[in-house]
Amino acid sequence: MDFELTEEQKAIQKLAREFAKREFPDLKAELGEGEFPTKTWKMACELGLVGARIPSRHGGAGVDVQTSLLIEEEFFRINPRLAEAITFATFGSDLIRMFGTEEQGEKYLRPLVEGKARMSSALEPEGGKPKELRLKARRERGGWVIDGVVGIPAGPLPDFIIVLCTADELKNKTSVMVVETSGGGIKLVGKDHGKEGLAKLSFINVEVDERNLVGKEGEGTKLASEFLILSKIDNAAQALGIAEGAFERATRYIHEREGVGKPTWGYSGTSRKLAEIKTEIETARLLTRKAAWLADRGEMNPVLASMAEWKAGKVAVMSAEEATLLHEGTWGYIQDYRVERFRKSAGVTLRFPHALSRTRLTAFDLLPDGLEDVEKWVRES
Repeated sequence: MDFELTEEQKAIQKLAREFAKREFPDLKAELGEGEFPTKTWKMACELGLVGARIPSRHGGAGVDVQTSLLIEEEFFRINPRLAEAITFATFGSDLIRMFGTEEQGEKYLRPLVEGKARMSSALEPEGGKPKELRLKARRERGGWVIDGVVGIPAGPLPDFIIVLCTADELKNKTSVMVVETSGGGIKLVGKDHGKEGLAKLSFINVEVDERNLVGKEGEGTKLASEFLILSKIDNAAQALGIAEGAFERATRYIHEREGVGKPTWGYSGTSRKLAEIKTEIETARLLTRKAAWLADRGEMNPVLASMAEWKAGKVAVMSAEEATLLHEGTWGYIQDYRVERFRKSAGVTLRFPHALSRTRLTAFDLLPDGLEDVEKWVRES
């Protein structure tokens, strides 16, 4: 594994950073409920910064996972709320990229990178088990008809939705399908209570063409599992961006402030705390990049992805909370610092898809030998 970015990666990282600094509104600006930054999104699409992993044959930049994470990190570093809206405009596209047909790629992926359509996904079971999926499909007229209620990332109704549903004909096995919202029968019915940032979506007799099946029938859980591992790595990169953004604002603030006759940064306690946060950020970055490096080689490692997501999420919260404390509370809510926005975003970086937050540590069950050795050593001691 080479820790040095390639010249192409450096150029894309610089492009994303300069675009975000120039086009993302100040942190004082806030997206209202149901709003979407259409103008900024279209500009990002023109630069190839949206859906960057989508292959070039479908209009995308065709970059690898490692490179795409650089874009996400830079966006979340500047304005997490806006970055979230733009990033999740292609949420679920990796399923079509990895498992879809060429026809599906051309029909559903190309409009995403051209700024003509938005996509979301609804993959999570209510209780974490396939049999508890809230979307049910039944065979009808050479296709499927779907009913149920499910949660998706909040915002305007997307043009396409990737769904995971069960069917009695398949003995409750799951399948992944692309649903076009323009066909009718789908509507937003409010917030998904208890789940920050999620909206509740209702499906009533929604017809789906059999050509919209992604992968093989009955293999939805397998496909969704690989996609969710990749989503964990994305979540980690987004959390890294939040951590960096909060850290940078805290560092700038203490260099501008004075306390008891000398600069705030001159106090050893403050400097030591910032040094600890920076160390944690770099640790999380190493985990995230290794998970991405493996993914680029076709190895979807659930353990490493879970570690990266968990570590980066914890660091984002730590960095944002410390930045708010350094701003002496109310200072973080005024002028151009607005670090409380980072703290708010840091608390929910693990929510999409929200099932991940329930399972992020279960991957450690895959390390029984190591855990048994530790437990044996503790008992003997």
